[in-house]
Amino acid sequence: MIPRRHTTLVQGVNISPPKPMHGIVIFDDGQIAKHRLRQNASGGYIFGAPKLLSKRAIRQFGRMLSNLGSRSGENSASKAKKLLNRQILAANDDLIVWVRETERRVCWHRKEAIDAPQPRLVFVWQACRSLSVFAVKSTTLSENTPLYNAPYWNIDEDGTLCLGGAVLPKTFNVHYCEEAEECLFGAQFSHRNGSHKVVRGDDSDKGLLMFWRGVQTKQKFPNSELIAAKKRLGDIL
Repeated sequence: MIPRRHTTLVQGVNISPPKPMHGIVIFDDGQIAKHRLRQNASGGYIFGAPKLLSKRAIRQFGRMLSNLGSRSGENSASKAKKLLNRQILAANDDLIVWVRETERRVCWHRKEAIDAPQPRLVFVWQACRSLSVFAVKSTTLSENTPLYNAPYWNIDEDGTLCLGGAVLPKTFNVHYCEEAEECLFGAQFSHRNGSHKVVRGDDSDKGLLMFWRGVQTKQKFPNSELIAAKKRLGDIL
């Protein structure tokens, strides 16, 4: 039986590891079997019935292990630093979802560098090479936590960021969240994507620029100006 998983604290940030789904058994004749894992009442995991992997699946598995090994020399303190100020909400082969805590940083709005407090953001990085961004007001998260439109240009009504010339990291795992975030924070917010409102009041091109000029004079991002995205956190997990 596999022991129950534990939540890890990285310098005060609550990092919940992804839920294990499968176990791998390697036989002495070279065959490899995959077992579906079942969680028991005590929180541990039990192997289900085996399924032998095809030769193609074994090759894919080998490449995956090779990629992991190539990163094994990375300093663990460096990995922990990259996870600071982030709470991982979900991570699997298809998507990674995390929260970026509010902070003050410089972003480019219509070619103007504005140093301002940013809202608490939820990033959804999909393996199909897309990145979505939403804002949240609540400090306590659940599946019912409402999401809000991220207050930036270049993001459509579904939350998808127009990458433009930005490129998401080739390696898809939680240790590259910071690099993925740069597709947003390193962008030059230049155009609207869709007709949805981005913030309350005047959110025209000129109006949104004036909004961010005002935010830079504040200590905290004004959450009252966010617009509901008609989604809840559970909808994107």
